[in-house]
Amino acid sequence: MSAGILAIETEIRIAAAPAAVWAILIAFDDYGAWNDYVPRIEGCAAAGAQIAVCTRDTASGHEMEQPCRVERLDPFVMHWVGGAEGQLRGDHFFELLPAGPNATLLRHHEHFSGSLAPAVLANYGEAIRRNFETFNACLKARAEAAHP
Repeated sequence: MSAGILAIETEIRIAAAPAAVWAILIAFDDYGAWNDYVPRIEGCAAAGAQIAVCTRDTASGHEMEQPCRVERLDPFVMHWVGGAEGQLRGDHFFELLPAGPNATLLRHHEHFSGSLAPAVLANYGEAIRRNFETFNACLKARAEAAHP
């Protein structure tokens, strides 16, 4: 990782095949039914698409909407970017890796860059990590309930 880029990295093992987890992850219209941290994404899951990502802090309930652009959408890798270049940019990644028969390792991480990144992570880094872990747990519960 290059200098000036800070990251939050999480992962979770899901007892469902990567294709099953992927289908849930890219079905933006269904997020409200299962996702406590990202209750809504407006737009389509396609490389180059402009999307609006609504996040809800799981501790305070505060919601925020962020315009983003889907940079990459390949089978089992989704990457979107939001923020302002130079000030605070977030590169958000979901990677699904096979983890045995009918199992997936979700790597969910975000790289932050820009002049405001150190202060934002110093003040909100643990809350962001907690929210990512909530997202992961919700995705795990949804995938495992759908594919027992």
